[in-house]
Amino acid sequence: MVKSKKKQQAARGLDHWLENLLRFEIVVVLFVLIGLYYFLSFSPVRMPKKPIRSPQMALAALPTINQGVKPSPMPGPDGSVAVPVDSRVDLKAQTEVESPVLPASSALEPAAPKTETGVGAVSEARSGLASVMTVDSAVPIVVDQDPVEAGCPVLPKVEVAAGTKTPPAPPAASTTPSSVSLPAGDGVPERPLQVIEAGSYVLPESADKARSELEKLGFTVRSFRRKCQTPMTRIYLGPFGERQQALRMMAAARKLGDNPFLEMEKGTYLVVVGSFYLQSSVVAWENMYHDAGLNPQVRKENLMLPQTVLALDPLRSQDDLPKVLDRIRAAGFNDARLVSSP
Repeated sequence: MVKSKKKQQAARGLDHWLENLLRFEIVVVLFVLIGLYYFLSFSPVRMPKKPIRSPQMALAALPTINQGVKPSPMPGPDGSVAVPVDSRVDLKAQTEVESPVLPASSALEPAAPKTETGVGAVSEARSGLASVMTVDSAVPIVVDQDPVEAGCPVLPKVEVAAGTKTPPAPPAASTTPSSVSLPAGDGVPERPLQVIEAGSYVLPESADKARSELEKLGFTVRSFRRKCQTPMTRIYLGPFGERQQALRMMAAARKLGDNPFLEMEKGTYLVVVGSFYLQSSVVAWENMYHDAGLNPQVRKENLMLPQTVLALDPLRSQDDLPKVLDRIRAAGFNDARLVSSP
């Protein structure tokens, strides 16, 4: 028992000694780190003997105006020293404002014009105030000088004898278009060219047929597309007061092969089947819907549709246009007309 107690006391003493040693080592390490930090921060080995100062640092180090010390001039990049200028203003000395002193009334009278050939000063008086304007220029100023002395060329005077008449002015060029046609090889005539439009066609096959007929007559035909008001016939179902009823009619029209659409008119729904140009197509569609047990409605309307316009090439002789127009109309083109060339 005694030996075990001694061993326990010895172990406790060893633990206490190790604990004190660890605390001492921690304190030593902290002091070493603090000393190393101050050594690295303020050591003369690390910092230069003469610190390099930037222009910003130099300006920051200058004394203020309130200190009454004039800053020393800093040398520039080329070695020159700029002399500082004290721009301070004594506010106490400027307590009174000097009023301008006007000259006597005799000084305000305008002086007689003078002749000067060099650089001078021009004085003028306005509204009782004298203002001086100095003109510095390399060009001499000449006032009230004879043209010969000033070096200007003198034009001879033209005298008109009594009884003579001035020559009449040439006649002005006529702006009206000439009615004389130009021969082949000359320029474009003054008046706008006119061309003959044989007709406009909605269906491509009708335009091709008319073109072939005009070419057989010996004309050169050119064509272009243009939107025009076209009379059409619209076929629709309705009107229907409810949307569901209109949708059911749309489904029935789709079963017949059409692609209808809804259109609102005065609070009701219309199922539009399509618009047709040929009357034969209108009759065929009406019969198809009647056979299906439906009641189609027909309405005439004008729509802007692209049409193929057939026109003849411009003729060199504009005088032949009426004869050519009569010839084309006699061939069956009743809608032929004269228009300005685009």
